[in-house]
Amino acid sequence: MPHQVGRWPVWHHLPRKLERQRGSCLPRMMRTLRIFRKLQTMPMTTEGAKQLKVACWLVVISAVIILGQGCGARLDPGGQFAGRARLADIGNGMCQQRDGLMWQVEPSEIMASADQALAHAEAMSLGAYDDWRLPSKEELYSLCVLFDMKLAGDCPLHLQGSYWSRNGTLQAGEWQVYSLCGGTDYHYLESKQGRVLAVRP
Repeated sequence: MPHQVGRWPVWHHLPRKLERQRGSCLPRMMRTLRIFRKLQTMPMTTEGAKQLKVACWLVVISAVIILGQGCGARLDPGGQFAGRARLADIGNGMCQQRDGLMWQVEPSEIMASADQALAHAEAMSLGAYDDWRLPSKEELYSLCVLFDMKLAGDCPLHLQGSYWSRNGTLQAGEWQVYSLCGGTDYHYLESKQGRVLAVRP
């Protein structure tokens, strides 16, 4: 039976102090800190506890360094893609991705009904095309990433608010972008209403 060690006190209140900082760029760091805090309560062998304790302190030191630097060291996610636009304005109120996917530039008014949004998209006729449809949540995500990484080229489309999507079921929502120290995080927030931003084919 390996020797068990109890809980060892390490930076117990640090996560709460960091979370109180508005506009913090540390959500991923915070998730890591919370995981380590939970691990403190788990029984471990002496050797395992030592190793985990070292890892915990490394996380704490990293957090302190980031707090001291702020977000000044955050990388520009679009810097390495300069001159490599993945979206282009093709006129007639449309933008096209390199993979051929086309988006309407001007979304509809806000619609509270899923059936209304679906009917609107299916009845659309734009640029000599009549096969417009609601995008999937993943397609909206890819569009959000293109704009966030500054790969949208000259496309005049402006993403703002919630849009209807179809993944088997119809739903409205928006992809929210969170700037982190060293990268970007994306979260989908559901809504009860949204605009139609149609796509084809």
